[in-house]
Amino acid sequence: MNKLVNLYESSAFFLIALSIFLLDQLSKIHIEATLAYQQSRPLWEPILYLTYVRNQGAAFSLLWGHGNILSLIGLAVVSVVIVVHWRNRPAGPLYTLAAGLLVGGALGNMYDRFTLGYVRDMVDLHWAGRNIFPIWNVADMAVVGAVGMFVLFSGWMENQRLVAVAPSSTESSPAGEASS
Repeated sequence: MNKLVNLYESSAFFLIALSIFLLDQLSKIHIEATLAYQQSRPLWEPILYLTYVRNQGAAFSLLWGHGNILSLIGLAVVSVVIVVHWRNRPAGPLYTLAAGLLVGGALGNMYDRFTLGYVRDMVDLHWAGRNIFPIWNVADMAVVGAVGMFVLFSGWMENQRLVAVAPSSTESSPAGEASS
């Protein structure tokens, strides 16, 4: 049974990562085919727009122009997540989902950096006629969602560890000792 769970989680991990990578790349191909660079069009006016931009930095345009460093960091993150996932099977469905999202998103943006020298972004949030958030893509969404899941999951695991270690007030005392 354990081998079946391992096979299921490994398959799910790679399927999630591949799906995110493909969805990211297809959305970028669509944007390039339908919008000129820096062109914008409303998707759900007045809040959501599609705006084609090229990001030479990391999420939220941090480290602008340091694509080589970002590619190496992305490659290291993907490698670590794959190794940790492989060694910690079965890790559970939430961990498998988060790991797949992280790897698929990281690979989507790494592919852009390696092949184009920049990342194609397109999701543009507006409020009161102004852009209110850096423009992002499907890969960014997957990476941010995965990191959020890992943070929540690690907090939940720590809580479970503390509950398991804490003595229960309903446990009986050894014979001859009074309970307080």
